[in-house]
Amino acid sequence: MRINLALLTCCVFALFSRCSCEKDVEDAIQIQGFLLVDPVGNHVGESGSAADDWKVTTSLSPTEMQLFDFDTPHNLVNTIEANITLPLTPFPNPFATTQRYVTNVADSVVLKVVVVDARLNILKTYGAKIKGSHVLELDYSDRSKFRDRAALRVYYSYSALDRPSYRVGYGDIKICDQGAGSVQDCFK
Repeated sequence: MRINLALLTCCVFALFSRCSCEKDVEDAIQIQGFLLVDPVGNHVGESGSAADDWKVTTSLSPTEMQLFDFDTPHNLVNTIEANITLPLTPFPNPFATTQRYVTNVADSVVLKVVVVDARLNILKTYGAKIKGSHVLELDYSDRSKFRDRAALRVYYSYSALDRPSYRVGYGDIKICDQGAGSVQDCFK
């Protein structure tokens, strides 16, 4: 019995192509729950389930932890594993072009923030050495990169000397050029 080489090649190609596609889906994240926050930081509800958003934990998946592997001009000298009294919190959410984030730590740490799409493509990074209350503002006005109605994820880590990324977390954000529409229109 002769095996048709062309048929065998097609079968092998199809098998590897399928595996590659499944890996892409496996590595992707689901961005589907949003904490709704007004422009001054008041929580006003949720769209979907945001139960795990904007909390701190000790680890994420290895793929997610690799997102923090970028350089900043801030080193870990004179930092300690400080208590986080307020995890990174966004306001407003959804938003049009600019979003602010507030956090509070008891002592000096390095904060890293990474904004990604659902395929974990890095769209923006931020790093700062902080102590106490800290507010940062990120610009999302470039519509070639941050399209209207985009759902994105913000990962964040707190690092100290000999304790990189000792606390991490994430939260989902929504860009919405809603104009005179309601917040609910952003999720249609």
